[in-house]
Amino acid sequence: MRRSSDNHEGPSSDAEEPSASVRCPICDGLQYVRVDVPVGHPRFGEMEPCVCWEREDQEQRRARLLSYSNLGALARFTFDSLDDAGRSSDPQDQRLFREAAAHAHAFAEQPEGCLVLVGPSGCGKTHLAGAIVNHSIELGRPAFFQVAPDLLDHLRRAYAPEAADDSLSDSRLDRVQDAPLL
Repeated sequence: MRRSSDNHEGPSSDAEEPSASVRCPICDGLQYVRVDVPVGHPRFGEMEPCVCWEREDQEQRRARLLSYSNLGALARFTFDSLDDAGRSSDPQDQRLFREAAAHAHAFAEQPEGCLVLVGPSGCGKTHLAGAIVNHSIELGRPAFFQVAPDLLDHLRRAYAPEAADDSLSDSRLDRVQDAPLL
């Protein structure tokens, strides 16, 4: 038995949402459902495509996933647009960037666990993260992009006293929490 996420609000408010008449009764338009297995089962918490997913046109799927992804202008960041050596002229930095890019590409192919990107400003972390999300979209899998400072701002606002009725913060936090790939 499968079920959709109980708290999922769907794509961001500025994304086009399907009308209520075309929403799938199983996944409520998300097109992915959580595998309904008991806690401790190896597939607990996993997402899989809903049966309605097969009926969606490839371009419609890509547009929906891109809208959900929160990439915005970063949609141009792909592994193909990546400079293999990075931006540094230092051979050691270039070698490290190539290694990071190889790990990022492998993670994009088979996202398991966590991949943490660290380095100085301007070294290519955001490009790699955007490329991972874009690769996931090209494979037809949902992914949500959020830079850490923005995520922390949302978390701070969610705990502020005046945020008691802020459904926008709740929606954003639900999307972050429910994202199959963040």
